[in-house]
Amino acid sequence: MKGAIEVSDSLSNAEEQIERAAKTVGRGEVRPKVFAAIYHHKQKIKSVTEVMKKSGLKNRIRVLQEGRHLVRKGIARSAMKDGETAYEMIDFFHAHKPQILKLAANPKKLAAFPTKRKSSVSVTVNGNGAKAQRPKAVALTLDDFDSFKALSKVKADGFIPRTVSEDQFKRGVQAILGEPGDWRDWGGEMFDLSSTQLIYKGKRIGAVFAFKGPGTRGPLTPKKMGKNGDQIGRMYKGVGRVFILQYGESVEESVRQLMRTHAVEKSDATGETIFHVIIDGTDSHRLYRAYPTEFAKAAKKKTKKKKAKKAKR
Repeated sequence: MKGAIEVSDSLSNAEEQIERAAKTVGRGEVRPKVFAAIYHHKQKIKSVTEVMKKSGLKNRIRVLQEGRHLVRKGIARSAMKDGETAYEMIDFFHAHKPQILKLAANPKKLAAFPTKRKSSVSVTVNGNGAKAQRPKAVALTLDDFDSFKALSKVKADGFIPRTVSEDQFKRGVQAILGEPGDWRDWGGEMFDLSSTQLIYKGKRIGAVFAFKGPGTRGPLTPKKMGKNGDQIGRMYKGVGRVFILQYGESVEESVRQLMRTHAVEKSDATGETIFHVIIDGTDSHRLYRAYPTEFAKAAKKKTKKKKAKKAKR
């Protein structure tokens, strides 16, 4: 939807465009608020967060859905701001915002609204002439990937032992994928691991990982995701189509919903299908048992590094 253009001529068919916008906005509780927030004041581009703040709406996914509808109908433009989905005002609709909202709220006035023709059709297409695609976010599990095919023989058997550190698990995943490099943790990283070695349906696909080690306890909630609770959002700034979050215990539904929300936003921005995966404690343990050699090597590498550090002191 990025680069969408409005096909109809708003200057020569002003009444038709106003009528079309009013019909698109409608009488619902949510879409008029999203429209009003996008077209509030003179700020040209507003992020989803800003639209939510101005409209008072709390459901981020619902705001995204209504915003996408306005974009598909050519009532706003898709944009990006501060790394998140945003919406850009169209000058014509900004100038006629009060009239559009009044007509949208009153079906009788809208039906009586005079236009040159009542059969006007407006289509939103991409700049290259192709029809805009709806954002698509798909939830997968590790079992869906060719790279982890050994999982099919391993049944669930509780959470992974807390003795397996975050670093060991990450290096184990690197070994399974054949991903080289020394991915060290530091306070400002966007993600913990990135790889183009993941195989999905016989083809390589870019993947971004975030790991939560045994230092975090209890069910995983958004508040436990980084110092500012923004670890998931930072992970989605990475380049890839698969975003994977791993934790050694249970994962709350709120985290799963947040993963999906960011996947929808990523898809909206890139036009690609985005896959999101959660590896909870049970699947972490299955992976650990399915690839004992790889995780054993990861543990040895950590031991060697500790000995090297002690020798330098």
